[in-house]
Amino acid sequence: MITNQNTYPAMNWPEQAYVQIDLVGQFTAAAGCAVYDGGAWPDKWRYSYFTGEPTLNIVHQQFVTQDGVSYTTRKEPGREQTEFMRSRDLWFRPIETRVGPDGALYVVDFYNQAVIHNDTRGPLHGPANAAVRPDRDHYFARIWKVQHKQARKLPAPSLNRRDLPSLLRAMETHPNAQVKLTAWRLAQENYATDPRLLKARRPMGSKVLDLYERARLATTGEQRRTLLDMFAQSTDNWTRSAIAAAATGSASAYVTEALGYGRPETLADLVSAILPAALPADAGSLLAAAARAPKQASALKPVIVGAVAQMSGSLTMDTLTTTAVRALLSDPSTTAATLPIVSRWDSSGALKAEAAERAGALARELADSATADDRRAEIAASLMAIPSQRAAALTSIEGMLAAAQSSDALKGRLIATLGNTPGTHTDSAMIVVLSRFSPIVLSSRYAGPAVTAVASRTRLIGWLQIVLSPRSPRGKVRRNRAIFSRK
Repeated sequence: MITNQNTYPAMNWPEQAYVQIDLVGQFTAAAGCAVYDGGAWPDKWRYSYFTGEPTLNIVHQQFVTQDGVSYTTRKEPGREQTEFMRSRDLWFRPIETRVGPDGALYVVDFYNQAVIHNDTRGPLHGPANAAVRPDRDHYFARIWKVQHKQARKLPAPSLNRRDLPSLLRAMETHPNAQVKLTAWRLAQENYATDPRLLKARRPMGSKVLDLYERARLATTGEQRRTLLDMFAQSTDNWTRSAIAAAATGSASAYVTEALGYGRPETLADLVSAILPAALPADAGSLLAAAARAPKQASALKPVIVGAVAQMSGSLTMDTLTTTAVRALLSDPSTTAATLPIVSRWDSSGALKAEAAERAGALARELADSATADDRRAEIAASLMAIPSQRAAALTSIEGMLAAAQSSDALKGRLIATLGNTPGTHTDSAMIVVLSRFSPIVLSSRYAGPAVTAVASRTRLIGWLQIVLSPRSPRGKVRRNRAIFSRK
């Protein structure tokens, strides 16, 4: 609200005791903000922002306008170089602002000549680090009531702690925020478990917070589908984050609902965000749900299966889970994501032959230069996660990295796959990669974190800094490559 805002006090005293200490011309000690929601002033003042600046004897104000999930501020036209309140009284020290139940603005005035406690201008400091000022007043203060000339008289509320209906009425209908919050507090203190209160919406606060609370309490499929609609249609991250945060409490239910949603591709971010909360406890049931899901859910199935494949913990391959994994193996949209699951947890070997056949087909698809980049990157990550397929996959990846026709985007994702697969052979391959590719490829959003991880594992952090430096001569890089290749 006040970042880089100029201030316009009524006076400028040159005496050392009164001169502004720091951030001269702006805010040294902004104190006591209030946002007007009093309900009595004309509508243009709604959500106006007030703050005191005691070192300059002013109360600052700006109009606040909602802009999506954020806000913009402005001063009143024609009053850009003045303040809401400013005084020539050196003892006027506004340190707090509050909006009362009558809709008036109340300003707490410290009423003191000495206001900078930790004064850096030379005076001695006491045990509490307050400047020793003999002119400091210890007894008096003032409270100013500021009311608009066109303020309307607010209705007197009924705030009987023993009358829940009247408290709910005040929360829902009274125009004043202080009254609403007082009614809310009294209701919470005296009727915390009453169903009537549990159904009520919090009367004040962020719309996003209110959305989060409603999403957290969603218990039926219809309620969850309403929230999925809201997530799919939303274009701001605040709303999407609120729904995702609330959905983690019932992650498995939301993921299952998402698989049957009409436009599942719009929910991929939500499903990715909440899946960790459902794993590993619900891994088997989610695999079964993915296997049963219709073809239109193909955008979400690999997300779910991939999260299970990479999760920590164990997966019990009972009859239901084995049947689901077999179905997912045969589904082209999830074959690559499913193979690592078989490799990690199919200890009985029930799916071994089928998995080997699918892996062979994927290896051939990976080697085919006509395969789309995204598909090749997906297959490479899958095969590198399977110990029995890793050597052959590594050979194919090295060939693609060396091929001139491979795009930088594909190379970045392949480098990420190598970096995320620890092992002597992959780390050796990565050392060669570090010396071969440009900083642009190595710093890409896919490759960057993986390159750093490998450099850390192989103690090449210092060399990595040289490689990624745009000023680094390639000759120096080649010399370092030779040194590390010999080790």
